[in-house]
Parts: sequence; C-alpha cells; structure tokens
Amino acid sequence: MIWLLKAWLWLKKNWKWVLFPIGIIAFIGGFLLRRRAPKVVAPELAGADVVKEKLLVELEDEVKIVEKDKVAKLEKIDKEHAATVKKLTDDQKAEAQGLRTDPEKLQEFLLGVGKDVRGG
Repeated sequence: MIWLLKAWLWLKKNWKWVLFPIGIIAFIGGFLLRRRAPKVVAPELAGADVVKEKLLVELEDEVKIVEKDKVAKLEKIDKEHAATVKKLTDDQKAEAQGLRTDPEKLQEFLLGVGKDVRGG
C-alpha cells in the first residue's frame, strides 16, 4: 500500500513526463495500424488490362505492316525518281550532241539547262 501511495504522489507530480511518451507511442501505433482504403475496381474494368494487352499486340503488328508498306512505297518512288532523272539527263545529252554543230545554239541550250537546274 505504501508503494501505491508513493507511485500516486510521483504521478501527480510528474504527470506531464508520463503523458508525453504515452501520446507519442499512441500516435506512432495509430499511424502504423491505420486502416487503408481497399482498391475498388469497377466491374466493367475488371478485364480491361487483358483487353489492353491484346490491343497493344495487335497495334504493334499493324505498325510493323504499315512500316513494311512504307518502305516498299519509298523504294518504288526512289526508283521512279531515278528513272525519270536518268531519262531527262539522257534526253538533254542527246539534244546537246545534236547541237554540237552550232555552238551558239549549244550555248543557249546549256544556259537554259543550267537555269532549270538552279530553279531560275
């Protein structure tokens, strides 16, 4: 009984020193044991990730097909362009060969070709 009386007197005198650590322990315990809200998924979104993965795979396949078509079209355009340039060059060379007998006409022709090349 004397022990309880001494403890009671000490608690009355030093209650702030006891209450402060108890408050800190209660705060930390409450923070660690708090309830977290569960993730709720709408029923219509339950299989969305599977569908999304399928669509991404299909998209990648279609992109590969489009890339192949793009490369083929660009190669075709390059070949056509090279053939057109070669034909024009051959035509100009042939015309220049025909004008070798008349230097003035050859000079006018070559100046016209030079202007066409420069864009003027």
